[in-house]
Amino acid sequence: MHARYGTQGCPLGFVPTGGQVSDYEATDTLMKPLFPEPQNHAGRRGYDSDCFRQDLLIHGILPVIPPRKSRSAPQKIDWQRHRDRNRIELMFNRLKQVRHITTRYDKTALSFISFLDLAPARF
Repeated sequence: MHARYGTQGCPLGFVPTGGQVSDYEATDTLMKPLFPEPQNHAGRRGYDSDCFRQDLLIHGILPVIPPRKSRSAPQKIDWQRHRDRNRIELMFNRLKQVRHITTRYDKTALSFISFLDLAPARF
């Protein structure tokens, strides 16, 4: 599950992918224009690639992604901004406390996403 969130940690949208699918599969959907325009992209190491970083910079978004350990020339990261990523982790933690989301009872992706969009309203 990939999410786009606001400054206060509230989700703005979700993109479901399979468990074995790379993080790059959801980037096109996450990059679709939403308002307000994002200032930075806080992601995990799975989003670290030169191509994705360049796409973010072209759109005027600062990439706040830690470099992979296997990277030969590590990129610099603003660790102060990366600490704000904790809000995303807390949001996913609250979502996983809803049993319906954790066990994914829904048969279709549309019904699952619909419930996932409604679940943050109870926070």
